[in-house]
Amino acid sequence: MAASLQSSLSGLARALVQQGRLKEAEAETFAVQGAGAGGGFVSQVIAGGKLNAKDIATFAAETFGYPLLDLNAFDETHFPKEAIDRKLMQNHMVVPLIKRGNRIAVALSDPTNLRALDEIRFQTGLAVDPVVVEASKLAPLVQKLSETAETKLNELAGDDLDLQLAEDTEEASSADAATADVDDAPVVRFIQKILLDAINEGSSDIHFEPYEKSLLSG
Repeated sequence: MAASLQSSLSGLARALVQQGRLKEAEAETFAVQGAGAGGGFVSQVIAGGKLNAKDIATFAAETFGYPLLDLNAFDETHFPKEAIDRKLMQNHMVVPLIKRGNRIAVALSDPTNLRALDEIRFQTGLAVDPVVVEASKLAPLVQKLSETAETKLNELAGDDLDLQLAEDTEEASSADAATADVDDAPVVRFIQKILLDAINEGSSDIHFEPYEKSLLSG
C-alpha cells in the first residue's frame, strides 16, 4: 500500500514523506487537491498548515540540489515574460527568469514537477533549468506577469466592445464617423480583440463566417 501511494507522488512529495515531514496519506491528499484545484502540491501543503513556504523551498533546494532564489531580491523587469505561455505559467505556477542561448531558467516551488518542466521544454524548445522559490512569493508574481492582453484591451476599449458588430459598423459608416481616428473604429477594435484572443489561446488559425447582418469567428 505504501509503495502504491508513493508511486503516484512527485519527487518532492515522496521526499517529504521519506524524511518524516508528511504522512503518506497527507501527501496523497495534497497531491490530489493540488491537481484538481490548481496551485499544485506545494500550495496545498501550505494551505493545510503542515509546512510554510520557506521551509518547503529550503527543503526542495537542499534535497534535490537546485539553487534557491528570493524573488523579492530579483528585478522582475528583467524577466523574459513572453518566453513562456501565460496559461502554462498559471497552470503550473512557474515564471521565466533568464533566457540565454538554448537554455531558460524558470522559478517554481516544486522542481520535481516533471509535467511542468516537460511542457515548458516542449513549448519553448529550450533546455530548462529549475530554480526553487517560495510559493507564497511566486503566486502573486505569476498573477501579475500572466495578465492577459484581453484584459488590457478591454480597459482601453471600454465595456461596450461586445456590442453587435452590425450596429457599430453602421455608426462607423455615417458621415460623422468619417473624421474619426481609424484606430478607434469599432471594426478595428473588434478585429484586434479576435487576434488577441487567438494569440492568448494559442490558436493556429482563425475562421470567419459572414452572414447578412452578423459575423461569426472561431
